Order: sequence, then C-alpha cells, then structure tokens
Amino acid sequence: MRSTLRIGLALLAAIIAGAVARADDQPKYATMRGSSAWSPPDQVQTQPPLQQQPQEPQPQQATQAQQPPLRMASLPPPASNGPTDYRLGTGDKVRVTVYGEDDLSGEFQVDSTGFLRLPMIGQVRAAGLNAQALEGAITSAYGQGYLLQPRVNVEVTTYRPFFIIGEVNKPGEYPYVNGMNVLNAVALAGGFTQKALEGHVYLRKNGTSKEVRVAVDQNIQVLPGDIVRVATDEVLNVLSIVAPFAPLVRY
Repeated sequence: MRSTLRIGLALLAAIIAGAVARADDQPKYATMRGSSAWSPPDQVQTQPPLQQQPQEPQPQQATQAQQPPLRMASLPPPASNGPTDYRLGTGDKVRVTVYGEDDLSGEFQVDSTGFLRLPMIGQVRAAGLNAQALEGAITSAYGQGYLLQPRVNVEVTTYRPFFIIGEVNKPGEYPYVNGMNVLNAVALAGGFTQKALEGHVYLRKNGTSKEVRVAVDQNIQVLPGDIVRVATDEVLNVLSIVAPFAPLVRY
C-alpha cells in the first residue's frame, strides 16, 4: 500500500517537473508581445518622382532687354495765371521782358487812360488787349528804329480788383484770384448777412452798365473789374422792421 502511494507521488512529481521545464522553454512576455509588442514599421514604398520634361531655358537677358524702359509720368500743363482771353484795363500790372535789354524790362501798370509808359518808346495802349496782343504791339513799337528784331514777353502780374456790395458782411473791393466765381466772392466778403437774398446775386461785368441775375450755386466766373451785388430779402426785411413792435400788439 505504501509502495503504491510512493509510486503515485513520484509520477506526479515527474509530471509537474516536466510542465515547469516546458514553461521555461517558452519566451517570456509572450502574452504582452502578442497584444502590444513593437514590430518594425512596414517600409513605405515611395513612388519615384515624376520625371518632368526638360524645359527649354528661358532667355532672361533677352526678355529684359525687350521690355520698354520705364517712363516718367507726364506732368500736367502749368496752370494759367489768369483767363486766357482776359482784356487788360486800368489798374492791371504787367511784367514786360525785352530779351537782351534789361534796361527796357520791368513791371508796369496800366494808367487811368489805358496806356503803359515804357522806356524809349513812351506810351503804348494796353486797355482792351490781352497779353499776346500787347506783346505784338510792344514788339512792333521797338522794331520801328529802336531795336533790331526785338523779342518781347508780357505777363500779367497783378489784376485789378473786383467789387462786391449789398448784403454781405464785408463789402468792398478785393484782389482778383484765378478761378473766382460768385460763391467764392461772397465767401471772401465774409458771407451773407441775415437780410440777404441768398438764392441769387446780381453781376455786372466790367465795362457794362447792365446787371445780370445769376444763381449762386452756378459756377459763374467773376473777372477783375466785375461788380457783384447781393440783394436784400424783402420778406426778412419787413420782419426785421415789425419784430420790435410785436410785444406791443395785444390779442
């Protein structure tokens, strides 16, 4: 009986020893390796780059040579110093330049009779002429036995004033400014008074005796010697007269 038990225990021990030996032969962490073990990444098969067709070299230097050179922006023509058809009159000042003759050049004013008094040739009528016509008259005068082939230039330096009267804050005469219009003239004179009729004014051109009614918002040009008159608004004038007596009226 005891021998049989010993034999059974020996067999059991042998079976256990064999199982332990087989377990030692297995690689460690097999379970971990099967679940999250690191494996070398698969090699990514990269496609070879597309072969571009060879392009012909661009002749850069030739292209740059063919481009037109940069040009400077053209400047606007110089502004005129006054109306081109402006007729000279009393009070205007002009600069007369006789090329090569500094003693004959200078600034001169049209006198009350409409003449310029110039060296050597004396009086030359200027009233009613524009600058170009006056150049011709002076050139002709100097060419009559005074100078050989004279060359003359005339430039208006100071224009005679224009006048604004009536319902403005500062009536009087004002120097002409190039491009002056009716609204500019009123602004220069301090604006309308409270009694002014602001919708239109009366304009009398230089050398005439007739007034012309013109709208203020129109671009009506004012020239040297013109007279601008701002009329009184009769309705506002009557109200200003009656207003002091209004407290005396009983209802």
